[in-house]
Amino acid sequence: MTRAPARVALSAALALSAAFASSACSIKKLTIRTTAEVLKDGSTAMESEPDVDVARAAVPSQLKTVEGLLVSAPDDRTLLEMAARGSMEYAFGFLEDDIETLAAANKADAPQRRVAVARAVAMYERAFAHAMRLLQTYDASIRAALDRGGAAWADAVARLPDVALPGLTFGGMALASAVNLGRTDPARLADLPKARAMLERSYAIDPRFYFGGAAMSLGIVCSELGERERAARYFKDAIDASGGGYLLPRVMMARTLLVEEGERGKFKTTLEAALHVPRDAYPRERLANEIARRRAARYLAGIDGMFPERKQ
Repeated sequence: MTRAPARVALSAALALSAAFASSACSIKKLTIRTTAEVLKDGSTAMESEPDVDVARAAVPSQLKTVEGLLVSAPDDRTLLEMAARGSMEYAFGFLEDDIETLAAANKADAPQRRVAVARAVAMYERAFAHAMRLLQTYDASIRAALDRGGAAWADAVARLPDVALPGLTFGGMALASAVNLGRTDPARLADLPKARAMLERSYAIDPRFYFGGAAMSLGIVCSELGERERAARYFKDAIDASGGGYLLPRVMMARTLLVEEGERGKFKTTLEAALHVPRDAYPRERLANEIARRRAARYLAGIDGMFPERKQ
């Protein structure tokens, strides 16, 4: 006689348990989503950080926080965008700075430099992996297209919606940078058309996104390939994207295109002009501009090595 009430009680308990679990899951997702938005809003504080060393020390913990949240929310687009961007920026802004510093100290073949290059490449690969996961939230088959490459990859990239812009931009920049650091590796060079396809799609969607990041990267790629007129157009678009307030496109144009063209005088005046921009003129771009200043000063110090036949 007591079995029916017992079954009812058990069913009620199970239903209550399921409802609680569902509610807890929803609360967890909401908490992660809210945290992701707070972290993204807080990234503006990092962009305006004037001390490069403070930023370098802070970025890894922020990046691991984002990656920790991705364990519970692996398809969260805000988190994936931050992880891709943060990894790419850390490699470009800090790890590549280590490589250039070692090279400037005439240690180009030293074991330390090889280790530094490996670290930077690994971080770019990490950025690209996050970007690919972000793109997969729009097209689950895009990984297979990447593996096939060629027309399959170009078609897949072209089909992505415009809202996939961050994944295309940060993924393309990371992949192109990894190729640049591994230029002697044929396997790396085979990735360049894939990176270029991503960057060109990003540029077509919005050439001003991320301070003209796709345009700047395409300018670097075209400079390396000897496509000088196209490189000049891309660099101009990158510089115009921020109204000239973002110094990295100017500095990278000098380091790549102007060196390729043998324009020592223009190289010198371009970098000196970047160094003379007041440090507080563009608060939002402060950190990136401080990184650009470091590079500009380093390139000016090494000008004779970049233009060995035209010393003045």
